[in-house]
Formats: sequence, C-alpha cells, structure tokens
Amino acid sequence: MIDVNLIRKNPEYVRENLKRRGDPEILVLLDEFIEADKAWRLLQTEMNEYRRRRNELGYKIAARKKRGLDVTD
Repeated sequence: MIDVNLIRKNPEYVRENLKRRGDPEILVLLDEFIEADKAWRLLQTEMNEYRRRRNELGYKIAARKKRGLDVTD
C-alpha cells in the first residue's frame, strides 16, 4: 500500500516507481486516484466553509435569542 501523503507530495516519484512495474493500468489508476483526491479535498474545503457559516449563524441566533429579539428572519 502506498502512503497517500507520499502521492500528494511527490506524485512524479510515485509514478516513476510504478512505471518500473511494467503495468500501464496501474498508472491510469494512479492518475484517477490523484484526480479523485483533488476533488475530495476541494469538497472537504467547501464543507468546512459551510460548517463555519452554520456555526456563525448559530452564534448569531443564540445572541439574538438571549437579547429577546425575533429570530425568525
């Protein structure tokens, strides 16, 4: 099993080592993995931003409730 961090930090090194195995299909799988990993990391970033916004709104709602203000808008 290849360490994900090694692939992320040095994909060309991993690619060159896999080329020596002589199986071109494994290089296709590596490329697919790299693309899927990039997409996953972008989605993680987006999800974290939504969580941050949700938490921010939760704090604002709690503050309004504490002051006795309307929170329906």
